Amino acid sequence: GGGSRATTAGGDGDLATQLNLLRERSWTEQQSLRRQLEDQRAEKEQLRKDVAEAHVRFQEADAENRRLREGAAQAGDDEGMLRTIEEKNIQISQLESLLRQMASSK
Repeated sequence: GGGSRATTAGGDGDLATQLNLLRERSWTEQQSLRRQLEDQRAEKEQLRKDVAEAHVRFQEADAENRRLREGAAQAGDDEGMLRTIEEKNIQISQLESLLRQMASSK
């Protein structure tokens, strides 16, 4: 007995509602995806700025180091000057490794 499947009246209406819900959901997802992309783009831009700044800092330190080394040569290798140069060299190598890290994290 009576195994006929009953079709609910207004089934088309339900379909339309579901379509609208799907459309809204996909729009919301698109919006959040777009926001994520913009955030990533902003992060990349910031990273590029950081790398550029670090590069400038590195070049400045390098130039200063060269000046110090020339000064030390003229001053007859003063002990304090040599220590300063050593510290500058450490700073420069730190900056170099920082630059490498930043470049590889892109």
